[in-house]
Amino acid sequence: MSIDLREAANAIYGAWRLALFDPVGVVFFERTPEAALRSFRVAVLLAPVWLVLALLALDPADEAGPSLGRFLVVTGLAYVLAWTVFPLAMHGISRLIRRADRYFVFVTAHNWSQIVQSVVFLPASALAESGLVPDPVGGGVLLGSGLFVLAYEWFVARTVLEVPGATAALVVAFSLTMAMTIQAVAGGML
Repeated sequence: MSIDLREAANAIYGAWRLALFDPVGVVFFERTPEAALRSFRVAVLLAPVWLVLALLALDPADEAGPSLGRFLVVTGLAYVLAWTVFPLAMHGISRLIRRADRYFVFVTAHNWSQIVQSVVFLPASALAESGLVPDPVGGGVLLGSGLFVLAYEWFVARTVLEVPGATAALVVAFSLTMAMTIQAVAGGML
């Protein structure tokens, strides 16, 4: 499961450039099926972040909460689904929007962009849940980080797929809907 450091450096730099809303960032991603497959290694790197975010969402005062084993299994399954369902669905969607030729580079960019999203969202979540700031401030920080992540996902979709803004917005809305559905189902299982 080793990651080629040169490829990782290029991809992270590309994700960073896209986070700065610089379309040049897309040139730093390989466009092959192999690169798209390798980009799923990011899921392994970010698994601890996902676990921390999931733990932050738990209510420590809830004595009837899930057992540790149940929590880990459900959270793990949700994580795997979050990383696989959207890219699989995008295979068909990319054909539908006549961008099948951009599918592999989109998956690659989307996966590597998760690092930037984690760097933005984890500290915001930790601050909001820490109790160090009033709830409205923590909520505002979470809202701001969430809006940035949505704008970033939109820019990645628009730039990498080379589609109009409205089409990119639909891709992001679909991604968000899938993520929320997975979270809701997982939450219901806890």
